[in-house]
Amino acid sequence: MALAKPDLIILDILMPTILGTDLARYVRQDETYRTVPIIILTGLANDQARVEAALAGGDLHLQKPVNATVLLNAVAGCLISARRRGTVTPIEVMAD
Repeated sequence: MALAKPDLIILDILMPTILGTDLARYVRQDETYRTVPIIILTGLANDQARVEAALAGGDLHLQKPVNATVLLNAVAGCLISARRRGTVTPIEVMAD
């Protein structure tokens, strides 16, 4: 059974078993997931963290703590950009 391709990936740089930047690099090497937008979060407040996130293939870098509205807008922006590039399927919103 094949795994579903995510529309978006959100990573933290400092995760328990792997650095988020290492995982982003790994994801970018796989043709199936190469175009999936990646948002990288970090509590590290320095330019080096931003550079590492960009070099790892992150589409966006946000510093924690992240305001919920900022995060939601970042997710929406990444998905809209990916949809324009044709790399994700348009999202259907279902009413409750």
